Amino acid sequence: MENSAAVEYYCARDHLTRVIFSAEAILDVPQTWECTTCFQPATRNRETSDTLKSVENPGRSFTKSHQTAFQQRRTKRESEEILATALKKLRSEQP
Repeated sequence: MENSAAVEYYCARDHLTRVIFSAEAILDVPQTWECTTCFQPATRNRETSDTLKSVENPGRSFTKSHQTAFQQRRTKRESEEILATALKKLRSEQP
């Protein structure tokens, strides 16, 4: 990509997240970014990345997993129906 730069962010678990910004935006990049591996806040400074904690809920995940969010929106019966429908569709597509 022309006229762009990669910025590296590190979370408290030392995961590396690279984000590509345009050359125009490189002077105004955010100090924190969501880690693409564990979804925790990541910072551009690797030495201080381990100090990032949730102020409201220390040690708590900042985002819900897809499965957790799904389970909160559906009853067990609805979940089983969705799974059965998806499995039926997959099985009908096999040769």
